[in-house]
Amino acid sequence: MENFFKSIGKVPDEHGMYKCPLHASTENTILVKDGHFLCLHCGASGDAEQMKALLERNSNITRQYTEA
Repeated sequence: MENFFKSIGKVPDEHGMYKCPLHASTENTILVKDGHFLCLHCGASGDAEQMKALLERNSNITRQYTEA
């Protein structure tokens, strides 16, 4: 999971938490443990494949609203 967040430009804070790429929070709300993540703000959780799917779904939704 850490490598995935690094690959999308996210770096952990001093507590090992990341900013969630699924919403516009300015707080570091993602915990990573044993290859899984949990966002304490939006409740998203899973592994790297699930995060990729969530990001793709969000980008598709954003495209629908911006193209309308």
